[in-house]
Amino acid sequence: MEDKFLSIKDYYPSLVLEEWDYQRNEVLPENIPFDSPLEFWWQPRYGSAFKSSLSNRIAKKTGTSFAEQAIYYYVKEVFEDACNRYLLQIDNSNIEVDIFIPSLLIAIEYDGEYWHRDKINFDIDKSRRLENNKIFLIRVRESNLENNIPLLGDVIIHKTQQNTEGFLLHEIINLIFKKIQTYIEANGFQCDEKINNHLINFNLRKEKLIEDRPKIYSLYKTNYQKNNITKACVCKYWDQEKNFPLIPSNFTYADSIF
Repeated sequence: MEDKFLSIKDYYPSLVLEEWDYQRNEVLPENIPFDSPLEFWWQPRYGSAFKSSLSNRIAKKTGTSFAEQAIYYYVKEVFEDACNRYLLQIDNSNIEVDIFIPSLLIAIEYDGEYWHRDKINFDIDKSRRLENNKIFLIRVRESNLENNIPLLGDVIIHKTQQNTEGFLLHEIINLIFKKIQTYIEANGFQCDEKINNHLINFNLRKEKLIEDRPKIYSLYKTNYQKNNITKACVCKYWDQEKNFPLIPSNFTYADSIF
């Protein structure tokens, strides 16, 4: 049986409805694979049209990336208490980590170029504060970023199209699980037999990652819904008359137009 073609429009109907530029784009969204790396024109309801890949457009909308969501997807399969975008209270302030396993005090950070290209000092400070509070940090950084910096800690390099240094995503996820297993054994954590067996036998193949892409991309939609500002207390202070025809659900935390 032939696999059903999944398009951009299938996965992100609201985004396509709101922002797809039918005049500038020479192809229809229903004819484009949902994981296409190509750039397309987007026309926000308020603002100028711009060209961007779907992954970067979603990254701006949700503050996440496919790589981060893929790591979270597989970690969550093994550790039920794993959380995405977890807020830790450290030194009387909140620190958000991309992925956190509370039962093991393990944090996983994915540093993509889109969000981290000018944040090296911020990332170093986060590494230091997590380490000082006995939280084991696994940091993955895209190869285009500054990476040969000891203060960042042990870094796994994610190979990008522009830079061949580092590992592919399925290799990175395998390395993360090996680091988790080593950490558990070194610190005497007691995990149930199911988790131990999963850690011992975990070996993600590239083909499996490709097969799971639709499930992983669905996490973007969850984040898109979670991150719109209707979830925040800002709705209490929203001025409907002055902001009309804008409504809070038109925006996410990442948007800068209010």
